[in-house]
Amino acid sequence: MIASFALLLAFVSSASAQAPSQVHLVQGVVHGIRSDVLGRALDADLRALEGVLVCRFDRNNRNLYVEVGADSPMDEQSVRDVVETHGGTLTCYQRLPFGAQPFRLLDPRHCTQAPAVR
Repeated sequence: MIASFALLLAFVSSASAQAPSQVHLVQGVVHGIRSDVLGRALDADLRALEGVLVCRFDRNNRNLYVEVGADSPMDEQSVRDVVETHGGTLTCYQRLPFGAQPFRLLDPRHCTQAPAVR
């Protein structure tokens, strides 16, 4: 419990060290990641991308939350590539300057994936 809190505190302090205008918020909905192990692996791989300050994937509500530096090259395709390596699909991708609008979780019911081609 204390280790989890310390890790969260480290994330928050690294993100807050940057001015809000220098940080972008990336959000999306990830479908198909059903285990905690895959969720943690997805987090780790996204955190390894250039410019990522904070990353969190919540398997229960399928929301992906990433804070990146404004100059980070992260784009929708780079996130999609990482998600797909773990067997998931990305929908409702958005990247906005941090604080440009109030934070809200994305609703997976409104972010449906395209039908699979078989």
